[in-house]
Amino acid sequence: MKISFMKSPVFFSLLMLFTSLFFTSCEKEYSCEGCAGVAFTRQATYSFSGGNTNCTGAIVSGSYIAGTAVSDANAVVLNVVVDSVGVYSIATERVNGILFSATGRFTATGPQTIILTAFGTPTTAGNFNFTAGSSGCSFTVTVAPVIDNNFIYFYEATIDGAVYKETVTTTNGNRVAYSVQGSDDVVLSSSILPISYPPMPAGKTGLAVSKGVMHNYLAANNTEFITFFNLGDYSYSSDVSVTDGVNITWYDQSGTAWRTDNPPADQSGSSFKIVQVAPVTPSTIYTISTTFSFNCKLYDQGGNVKTLTNGTYKGEYQQQ
Repeated sequence: MKISFMKSPVFFSLLMLFTSLFFTSCEKEYSCEGCAGVAFTRQATYSFSGGNTNCTGAIVSGSYIAGTAVSDANAVVLNVVVDSVGVYSIATERVNGILFSATGRFTATGPQTIILTAFGTPTTAGNFNFTAGSSGCSFTVTVAPVIDNNFIYFYEATIDGAVYKETVTTTNGNRVAYSVQGSDDVVLSSSILPISYPPMPAGKTGLAVSKGVMHNYLAANNTEFITFFNLGDYSYSSDVSVTDGVNITWYDQSGTAWRTDNPPADQSGSSFKIVQVAPVTPSTIYTISTTFSFNCKLYDQGGNVKTLTNGTYKGEYQQQ
């Protein structure tokens, strides 16, 4: 028996309508660009600024101390260029007990920044390189030594070949002090000097380290305050109240102040590095212990110069 279907205009109209609905439904299922509330799972394409060499403009935040677990303050900001929007997942390998990772979604193309958060506990002190992804750019994290809970403060330096050292104890007549210069844009200073200074007692010396400029100081919380002293390298400044940077002042046995910012203030070949930062507890006012290493040139007001090498300073800064 032969069965046939009537090929009427109504039949073809229904067929075309069904086909249209089918393909429209498929299009809505697989193309969600611009569709509100639809899960976005396309993988983004992007590249790191710096390629597979050093990350250009990377900013490492937080303090990294051997034996101390990292917190939300420990992160790195990386610059990327997004070619197509979508989701991303980036992680470094675990190095010296910590790794960095981030997941998210790029919603626009072009230059962007991403924040990778640290996880884990650094095991040893030193400089360690991390690579974003399997073939991304690299950045360096400095891990400070284990916290010295005794908080013994001192400075030590070789100046024109002579070694100078002053330690703060309850019996040697020295003190560690801190000051804030400015109102909301401030310069923070710490010094180790004789309690009686001025004048300078016979055989005594002193040293001060100033760092600026911290902006929005009055509204800063504890995390923002300690982050201002992130580990790493810093430049010397001819005026720390105007430009970001550091200044060192050394007081000789006569009380004369030799400064890195006195004219001509030439610091070519000099260096300054924050190597350890930690909160001081207990303390009614938030206080941090800091350790610096440095080499520099020191000038008196007449332009005479002394060369300082192998400098170390451990003191306090307070959020007054």
